[in-house]
Amino acid sequence: MLTIRQATNAADFDAARVLGWDYRALLEASLTPAEWHVIGQVYDLPRYTLAMDRLELDHVPPDGALMLAYDGARPIGCAMARRLTSQDCEWKRIFIQPTAQGQGAGRALCAALLAAARQAGYRRVLLDTARSMTGARQLYAALGFTERGPYSALPPGGTAALCFFEYRLQPQGAV
Repeated sequence: MLTIRQATNAADFDAARVLGWDYRALLEASLTPAEWHVIGQVYDLPRYTLAMDRLELDHVPPDGALMLAYDGARPIGCAMARRLTSQDCEWKRIFIQPTAQGQGAGRALCAALLAAARQAGYRRVLLDTARSMTGARQLYAALGFTERGPYSALPPGGTAALCFFEYRLQPQGAV
């Protein structure tokens, strides 16, 4: 049975780290060489290790969130949000184990992150993904994200390798 919950303790953050490293390995193995050339610069080992070490600092309320998807007691996916500005948060490392894909866990994680972003008072969610990740791009479009230009500095080749998305949040209680 699929459950989504926010990371709150050391075991949750450890599970997120394992999933985060699985995600990086999947990217390295499955992206096109041009995409990995760009993403590999951002996710080089020292930077990625630091990002994994900082999960409890960068992806927790009130400015962020780290959601985990479980199939029973087994963690199968994660999704993270962090503050960019007082109005904007960025989603990172939205990942479902390949053996668990296609069962709604990605959509459920995104719904939980959208709720957390609204509760935190953000007005926009920003994210990027590799152009070849068509399943992720389709999910974001189905959720109401729109494509946009880059929102941060990129390594050379970044705009050719990545797609950028934005979701405009309605304030809590707005109709």
